[in-house]
Amino acid sequence: MKFRGLDSNGDWQYGQGLGSYAQNADEIALDIATRCRSWYGNCFFDPQAGIDWPHRLEKDQQANLVQELTKIINATVGVVRVNAIVARTDPRTRACSITVSVQTIFSKSFQMEMAAISAQPPISTPIIPST
Repeated sequence: MKFRGLDSNGDWQYGQGLGSYAQNADEIALDIATRCRSWYGNCFFDPQAGIDWPHRLEKDQQANLVQELTKIINATVGVVRVNAIVARTDPRTRACSITVSVQTIFSKSFQMEMAAISAQPPISTPIIPST
């Protein structure tokens, strides 16, 4: 598996040859983050993939959210097991931040945090050329 590294803005890194790609546990972390940030029904080749974020950020959905996250992370290539998941939701803004600890095939346990997943889907803004 190969994952292009991401910069601080979440954009793909280019220009460093193989150095632009994440390796080992870092590529597993990128895969986990990408899969957890995916919206249910938003992937054209796998419409069943992703999290139903608008419903999981509703009141009393914390257990269902953690269950869905655990299922997705355990199915990620390179993950041996999920050690812990903490999902913190803000009922006022309906945003979520997730801390995950996993054991990987590299005999390494690592912790990662994914912040500010919002209940509003990403919107593509069309670029309108000026005349």
